[in-house]
Amino acid sequence: SWGSVFEKSMLVRSILGGGHCLQRPISGRQLGQAIDKYSFEFFALIDYQERMERAMDQLYLEEIEKWKALADEPAVRFLRKKHESWKLIDFFPMTFRYSFIVTLYIHVEAKLTEICEIISEERDLPIRLKHLSGSLIERTKRFLFDVAGLNQSKADWNSIDELSKVRDCIVHANGDPYRSRDKQYLIDLTRSLGPGKLQIGTRINQDGEWLLIEEEYPLSLTERIGGFFRVLGSELEKASPVA
Repeated sequence: SWGSVFEKSMLVRSILGGGHCLQRPISGRQLGQAIDKYSFEFFALIDYQERMERAMDQLYLEEIEKWKALADEPAVRFLRKKHESWKLIDFFPMTFRYSFIVTLYIHVEAKLTEICEIISEERDLPIRLKHLSGSLIERTKRFLFDVAGLNQSKADWNSIDELSKVRDCIVHANGDPYRSRDKQYLIDLTRSLGPGKLQIGTRINQDGEWLLIEEEYPLSLTERIGGFFRVLGSELEKASPVA
């Protein structure tokens, strides 16, 4: 399970120097190894999501018992069940998963920025990420390919693009895919992923259609992004700066 993987990663982390191993100075030849250490944080994010999902499941089970205790008060039971069902089935899970996606994006954004800064400093490059224009992903790609000397990449850049567009829909359109600038992309994405991950549909007590994030989607996306950083780190170790 992800829990056991997380526990093992924490053991390795403690052997490497506890919670400070990611803050130690990094030399150029150690860049790939340093990026690989980021996977500990992705394991932690996965573990966090799984624990919160189980906590919400437990809240729902506890609420069912409360409904049973109100068997002699049908009117009260009806109102409580209606209100609490909305919170526990729709509002709590969707709010949590939306916030998880935003948190994941912040995490990825910080790591991409850090990678580019490490490369600039360790290889004494005149151009830094902040000197380039465009979105973070556009600037990162330009920096790594045009400046840092990355010729080709097998890293899953699509996972980063996907995260960015889903996050933008949440932050800038409140989860409404039809108000998102990436409307067609999101429609196509939900169709390609199939049921049980990311869908467009209705929500309780809300008009319109929304981006519905199922439990499995943040887990699988985080796993893909963790793999992206591992592959990218290995590739950057072999890259030579552009003259």
